[in-house]
Amino acid sequence: MPIRIVAYQEKRYTDAEAIFSGMLPELEKDSPDSANLASVYLGLGAITRIDHRNAEAEAYYRKAVAIRTKVSPDDPELVSSLNGLCQTLDDEGREADSDVFERQVLTIYRRAPGKYRNDVATTLFDIGDFAMRQHNNQEAESFLKEAVQSYELYGGPKSKYLALADG
Repeated sequence: MPIRIVAYQEKRYTDAEAIFSGMLPELEKDSPDSANLASVYLGLGAITRIDHRNAEAEAYYRKAVAIRTKVSPDDPELVSSLNGLCQTLDDEGREADSDVFERQVLTIYRRAPGKYRNDVATTLFDIGDFAMRQHNNQEAESFLKEAVQSYELYGGPKSKYLALADG
């Protein structure tokens, strides 16, 4: 396993950030649209978000998303990058911006529902919740009903989130 991954998994974020940052110049020069560069941006996004450096995290996630979108629009790493971007935007109180990317995530999930079955319902719930808070009740109801169906299908009737979506 690469040392940068080990450092991150061991929560040695300063070390992981130094390793990722050290990789950037060469990758940006030699492989500007590579999956490896996108992975480094994703890692840096995660580390800077953990450190509450949201502006940096957002920039890294956006770069990772741009590359991953070119490489493969169904790539699980694209989903990771989009989810990181959504979390960062939510942290910044930019829920409307986050909603745009949540919907992109949902589009990917819908293309391969079995692959992402544990995450579909939560994404549907998040989109429905935001729509409800925006007083778009018809859209909210549609997404929340779909979330309930997904929780029932994949999370079981005792899912702790089912009551929230069905409420």
